[in-house]
Amino acid sequence: MRQRKPIHEQATRPVKAVKRRPSPGLLPPELLDAGVVHFTERVSDVMTANDYELATDEGAVVMDAVSRLGVFRGWRYDFLVGDALRFSIRRDKRLVVFEGLRVLDAKGGLLAEFRQQPTAFSVHFDVVDAEGQLRLKVQQPESEHRRFGVFGPGERVAIIGRDAFGEDTRGRWLEKGTAVDAFDVRFEAPLGELDRALCLAAAVFVDRLYTSDGDSTADRLLGGRRKPGAW
Repeated sequence: MRQRKPIHEQATRPVKAVKRRPSPGLLPPELLDAGVVHFTERVSDVMTANDYELATDEGAVVMDAVSRLGVFRGWRYDFLVGDALRFSIRRDKRLVVFEGLRVLDAKGGLLAEFRQQPTAFSVHFDVVDAEGQLRLKVQQPESEHRRFGVFGPGERVAIIGRDAFGEDTRGRWLEKGTAVDAFDVRFEAPLGELDRALCLAAAVFVDRLYTSDGDSTADRLLGGRRKPGAW
């Protein structure tokens, strides 16, 4: 009878390393270095909010912000590349007086929160990360009614607006010539992927809260609120 070798003397097969696919980032490659991102509203059916298409200067739509909303206070948008969820935003229902927004990754983990700050004649949101550290500020001065500025430490890093880049902007042309809403985000400083994603989240957030033209049919039927500072 053949005798087995002790276990410590037995030859073992090498274990193959398991290759794991890297999880997709928050943004597609085209938006990691784009100077301008164009938002165009895509009209949905009567009882949902409208969606948004995100395109670069080349005109190709590279991302969608799709409404997952009921007609009540706690609306949500998923930012998708194809069918793949990259991140989502949710209006913060916990706040009664001030507006808030939660930005979540594809697994539902908190990335950042927008927290409205009390101001008399302007709009001001602090954007804090999951650890509560201030990353960005989103502001609309009283004198500027068609743009919002996004500020990092000591400088403006992006503009959200319709006529932020001159009178004949794409947003103005689309709004005059069609029934859809359109606006742009122009980046003015180098930003990492998370901060870029937060700028795009801010664009949808302020458009949903403050636009006088881009509210959905459901919002109009329900008497959606139009606040001071509407753009």
